[in-house]
Amino acid sequence: MDERRILLLGVDHLQPLDLVGPHEVFAGARSWLHAHEEPSTYRVEVIGQRAGPVVAESGLVLHASRSWREVGDDEPVDTLIVAGGDGIDAALDDAELIEWSDALASRSRRVASVCSGALLL
Repeated sequence: MDERRILLLGVDHLQPLDLVGPHEVFAGARSWLHAHEEPSTYRVEVIGQRAGPVVAESGLVLHASRSWREVGDDEPVDTLIVAGGDGIDAALDDAELIEWSDALASRSRRVASVCSGALLL
């Protein structure tokens, strides 16, 4: 089965819908493909500034399975999506994160953002 890895980057003070919306779209596509015995699937992963809690603007706590720093240079990534929100302003001060997102974007099949996540890209 052909697996397409989707990485959703969320930083503290993100807009939760900017992360949860794309997550649900790809999770729904995975379910549909499985139900119709199609040969490809999506593996969706939330990454953050660190593994563990990512606190949204509203106080909602989401979970990052790992830090963006843990994504290996040789890991295949189909899609990188950066969620927006108030936290993007602080993320723009992180030169290492910007360099990483640029490098990952250059080797991903597609790159997207939601709202102000575009500023990081």
